[in-house]
This record gives sequence, C-alpha cells and structure tokens, in this order.
Amino acid sequence: MPTITRTTSGMIDPSAGSIQSSVDSIRALFVAGAVIEASHYNAIFNIWRSFNTHYHQTADYAFEAYGNTASTGTFYDTNPENTGRLGITNYADEEFVTAGETILAYDHGILRLRMNQLNDHTHTIDDRVY
Repeated sequence: MPTITRTTSGMIDPSAGSIQSSVDSIRALFVAGAVIEASHYNAIFNIWRSFNTHYHQTADYAFEAYGNTASTGTFYDTNPENTGRLGITNYADEEFVTAGETILAYDHGILRLRMNQLNDHTHTIDDRVY
C-alpha cells in the first residue's frame, strides 16, 4: 500500500501543552533525596496513556492534477482531516503500582519500554476518494 509522510498540526486531545504541564508537575517530585511513591510512578504511566490517545490534523489532498482525477474533473481539497489516534494498546492496568508495593527494576523497565514506544510514532488518516 502506498504511503506518504505529511506534516501535521500540533497534538490534539491532549494538547502538547497539557502533556508538558503534566511532565513539569511530576518532574518537580523527582529530586535528590525524595522518595519515589507509587502515585509518582503511576502519574508517569498516566502521562504515557494520555499521550497514547492524541491525534493531529493534516490536509487530505484529493484529486490533484497528478493522475488522481475524478470523472467530474480536477477537484482540489485541503480540508483538514483528523489522523487516527496513536492507540498503542499493549498495556495493562496491572502495570500500575499500589501504595506500599516495592517498585522493581521490572516496573522501571516497563515504563521505559512504554515511553520508548512513543519515539518516531506515526498516525494514519482515512484518505478520501471522490
């Protein structure tokens, strides 16, 4: 299937600003000598889950003069289309930790894996055909 890379607008639902605000709040809790609590770990995991649902908008070009022409003639449409949400679903609620539970190296590894999944991510759009 042919693919193309498009430039998109900023993040939508949640916005980049919302994610950054959450990161800033949790970053303030991770200071030298502080105890990492279950709620802190879970807050980071919730940032990932929130980011996982974002989407963008991009122009969906239809029937440009590149052989992609409808029988009714050339039609040019750049109305923004929403991309699909990221939707990485290989997580489970069990990955949260509970108060009093020891946060293990395994837990850190899971969180690192989830965050690394966000690098170089892509979205899909429904390419309109007229």
